[in-house]
Amino acid sequence: MSLESVLAAQQAAVEQAAKIDPVTDRVVLVRHVLDGFASLIGALLKEEQAEIDRQRTQMEQAFFSTVDTQRQAEDALRSAIRELSTPIMPVSEGILVLPLVGSIDSHRAGEINERLLEGIAEHQAEIVIIDITGVPLMDTSTANLLLMTTKAANLLGSQIILCGIGAEIAQTITHLGVDLSNLTTMSNLQSSISYALEQTGLAIKPL
Repeated sequence: MSLESVLAAQQAAVEQAAKIDPVTDRVVLVRHVLDGFASLIGALLKEEQAEIDRQRTQMEQAFFSTVDTQRQAEDALRSAIRELSTPIMPVSEGILVLPLVGSIDSHRAGEINERLLEGIAEHQAEIVIIDITGVPLMDTSTANLLLMTTKAANLLGSQIILCGIGAEIAQTITHLGVDLSNLTTMSNLQSSISYALEQTGLAIKPL
């Protein structure tokens, strides 16, 4: 109900009042007019409030839809970055390679461990080769990652092979006093893959 409708109703009430005896029916007329106005204004306010509520609901739905879409896009982006930063590459049946590149802090170490365990379970890997050629330095976080990953992989029935240890990293490991005796170490990725193939009975034999 619009303001024009209220004004029209008011005009009709005034015209009706002009037809009634102002002496005998004045009180009744005033009450009638006031009640009519109250009813009209109440209906108008109710209708306007309903329209406001409808518009607010639409705005809230649009807002939450936008937020959900943005959250899904952010989750997809984080997942893509996570997979790119920690690629799990199957090179043969039962053999996975995890090349690590860049610095490794505690947060990334947790993600690497999680991704690796998921890869072991998914591919039923017997051997996992961790190549740290691209890791610039070995600190406590990286060393703890290797130890934690080795223990977790062993529980899943997988063996860890570590390769790509340079002279500086070897000195750092010694300085930190980290015990990597439970890890099989190789000089490079090629020798690691050859060893893994031999261990799984998939070694390529010369003709």
